[in-house]
Amino acid sequence: MGDVAQGGVTTAEAARGDGSVSCADGRALVFREYGAPDGAPVLYFHGWPGSRLDFAANDAIAASAGVRVIAVDRPGMRGSDFQRSRRVLDWPADVASLADALGLDRFAVLGFSFGGPYARACGYVPGGASHARDPCLDRRPAR
Repeated sequence: MGDVAQGGVTTAEAARGDGSVSCADGRALVFREYGAPDGAPVLYFHGWPGSRLDFAANDAIAASAGVRVIAVDRPGMRGSDFQRSRRVLDWPADVASLADALGLDRFAVLGFSFGGPYARACGYVPGGASHARDPCLDRRPAR
């Protein structure tokens, strides 16, 4: 896919092209950046079916808003490796791997369609606030 940059991020030839990060279990997550390179980071989670490429039509809007959008393929979608027996609640650990590799201390999440539960899972606190506890997040996607 390209050269390895700092933080274990593999990048394509273009600085803002596709990249990938390794999760703790060795799986690869593939992402693409859109918008303003120095903007406020937003992690975008695509719908079903879909991929990191779904955000391309919004690149200019994100740039004009000063937002750096990092669109990531969920496990088993397009370029990211499949994760056997995964749950929506497994996603936050993958997001943490991505954020760590990209050096993101703070970021927003945005989920479109089926990406919504994945965005919500990033705010889930087991046994925490009742508004964050959603039993549908525990369901396994059909495979």
